[in-house]
Amino acid sequence: MIIVIFLVIGVILSTTASFAFGVPWLMPIFGAAVPYPIFFLHVRRQQYKSAFWWMLFWGVLQSIAIIVATTIAPQIAAKNILRGQSYTTEMLHWIRTGEGSEGSLSLFLSAHLLYYGIFCILCVVTLQQFSGN
Repeated sequence: MIIVIFLVIGVILSTTASFAFGVPWLMPIFGAAVPYPIFFLHVRRQQYKSAFWWMLFWGVLQSIAIIVATTIAPQIAAKNILRGQSYTTEMLHWIRTGEGSEGSLSLFLSAHLLYYGIFCILCVVTLQQFSGN
C-alpha cells in the first residue's frame, strides 16, 4: 500500500512541477524519477515480475495525470510536453486525411525501429549498472 501511495503522490507532484516550471525536458525526467527507486529495488532483489507490474501501474498513473493536466491546462501542456503541439497537429491531420507517418508503413516502421534501438541500448547500459559489470 505504501508503494501505491508513493506512486500516486509522486506522479501528481512530478506532473504539477513539470507544468509549473515550464521546461519541456523536465517532464520526462521528473516522471522517470518517481518510479525509479521502486524499479531499482525490485530488480536488485530479482523480483522482475513485481518490477514489471509496478512500472505498468506507474505508466497508467502517469497517463492519467497527463490527461488530467492537459484537460485542465491545455495551453500550458502545449508548451511543456515535448512535441505535444506538433504531435497533436500531426495526429489530427492523419485522422482527417489519412496522410502522415501513421498511414505509411515505411515511415512508421523506420521511426519506431529507431526508438526501439535507442531503448535497447539504454536497457543494456542500465543492465550493466544493475549487474555491476
